[in-house]
Amino acid sequence: MYNPSIHKKIVHLGYVMDDLAEVRRDIANTTDPALLMEYNEELEVLMEELNEVGERVIYLIGIYIEECKETGAPVYLDYYRVYKELNKAKEVL
Repeated sequence: MYNPSIHKKIVHLGYVMDDLAEVRRDIANTTDPALLMEYNEELEVLMEELNEVGERVIYLIGIYIEECKETGAPVYLDYYRVYKELNKAKEVL
Protein backbone atom coordinates (compact mmCIF):
# COMPACT_ATOMS: atom_id res chain seq x y z
CA MET A 1 0.00 0.00 0.00
CA TYR A 2 1.49 3.32 -1.15
CA ASN A 3 1.90 6.08 1.44
CA PRO A 4 2.55 9.64 0.17
CA SER A 5 4.10 10.80 3.46
CA ILE A 6 6.67 8.01 3.47
CA HIS A 7 7.33 8.50 -0.22
CA LYS A 8 8.11 12.21 0.32
CA LYS A 9 10.57 11.38 3.11
CA ILE A 10 12.32 8.80 0.95
CA VAL A 11 12.61 11.34 -1.88
CA HIS A 12 14.03 13.87 0.61
CA LEU A 13 16.55 11.27 1.74
CA GLY A 14 17.60 10.78 -1.88
CA TYR A 15 18.12 14.52 -2.35
CA VAL A 16 20.33 14.69 0.73
CA MET A 17 22.37 11.75 -0.55
CA ASP A 18 22.78 13.49 -3.93
CA ASP A 19 23.91 16.67 -2.17
CA LEU A 20 26.46 14.68 -0.15
CA ALA A 21 27.86 13.12 -3.31
CA GLU A 22 28.17 16.56 -4.90
CA VAL A 23 30.03 18.01 -1.91
CA ARG A 24 32.37 15.02 -1.84
CA ARG A 25 33.14 15.57 -5.54
CA ASP A 26 33.80 19.24 -4.82
CA ILE A 27 36.18 18.30 -2.01
CA ALA A 28 38.04 15.91 -4.29
CA ASN A 29 38.37 18.59 -6.99
CA THR A 30 39.78 21.47 -4.95
CA THR A 31 42.96 22.28 -3.12
CA ASP A 32 41.92 25.72 -1.86
CA PRO A 33 42.06 25.54 1.97
CA ALA A 34 39.21 28.04 2.42
CA LEU A 35 36.96 26.09 0.07
CA LEU A 36 37.91 22.81 1.69
CA MET A 37 36.94 24.20 5.07
CA GLU A 38 33.61 25.42 3.71
CA TYR A 39 32.91 22.10 1.98
CA ASN A 40 33.77 20.14 5.13
CA GLU A 41 31.35 22.26 7.15
CA GLU A 42 28.66 21.67 4.54
CA LEU A 43 29.45 17.95 4.62
CA GLU A 44 28.93 17.86 8.39
CA VAL A 45 25.57 19.61 8.10
CA LEU A 46 24.45 17.26 5.35
CA MET A 47 25.56 14.19 7.32
CA GLU A 48 23.51 15.38 10.28
CA GLU A 49 20.51 15.93 8.02
CA LEU A 50 21.01 12.48 6.47
CA ASN A 51 20.99 10.87 9.90
CA GLU A 52 17.88 12.78 10.99
CA VAL A 53 15.91 12.04 7.83
CA GLY A 54 17.09 8.41 7.84
CA GLU A 55 15.91 7.93 11.42
CA ARG A 56 12.56 9.50 10.56
CA VAL A 57 12.13 7.23 7.54
CA ILE A 58 12.98 4.15 9.61
CA TYR A 59 10.44 5.23 12.23
CA LEU A 60 7.67 5.95 9.71
CA ILE A 61 8.18 2.75 7.76
CA GLY A 62 8.32 0.73 10.99
CA ILE A 63 4.92 2.10 11.99
CA TYR A 64 3.63 1.54 8.47
CA ILE A 65 4.75 -2.11 8.48
CA GLU A 66 3.09 -2.70 11.84
CA GLU A 67 -0.16 -1.16 10.59
CA CYS A 68 -0.04 -3.36 7.50
CA LYS A 69 0.43 -6.45 9.67
CA GLU A 70 -2.50 -5.46 11.89
CA THR A 71 -4.85 -4.75 9.00
CA GLY A 72 -3.62 -7.50 6.69
CA ALA A 73 -2.76 -4.95 4.00
CA PRO A 74 0.20 -5.73 1.75
CA VAL A 75 3.45 -3.92 2.49
CA TYR A 76 4.70 -1.80 -0.39
CA LEU A 77 7.85 -3.69 -1.36
CA ASP A 78 9.92 -0.56 -2.08
CA TYR A 79 9.29 0.72 1.44
CA TYR A 80 10.34 -2.58 2.94
CA ARG A 81 13.56 -2.53 0.91
CA VAL A 82 14.36 1.01 2.05
CA TYR A 83 13.60 0.04 5.64
CA LYS A 84 15.86 -3.00 5.43
CA GLU A 85 18.75 -1.07 3.82
CA LEU A 86 18.55 1.81 6.29
CA ASN A 87 18.61 -0.58 9.21
CA LYS A 88 21.67 -2.33 7.71
CA ALA A 89 23.43 1.02 7.30
CA LYS A 90 22.51 1.97 10.85
CA GLU A 91 24.09 -1.24 12.19
CA VAL A 92 27.33 -0.52 10.34
CA LEU A 93 27.59 2.95 11.83
